[in-house]
Amino acid sequence: MNKIELPHQHGERGNIDYLYTELSKITHFNMVAEIFKQLSDPTRVRIFWLLSHQEECVINIAEWLVI
Repeated sequence: MNKIELPHQHGERGNIDYLYTELSKITHFNMVAEIFKQLSDPTRVRIFWLLSHQEECVINIAEWLVI
């Protein structure tokens, strides 16, 4: 594993290796970015919010979105 030296130290080194490892996983961040792209539409966010609170069929989702 590469050791990283930050230009400004805050006195704690314990998390640096973990953070470096996680930040190196570019594909994970690409997947999250894709999710945010999909949620960039307000209607999709409303559907996501609704489905986060209860199961719903497509017909009812369509009716909810009319309001």
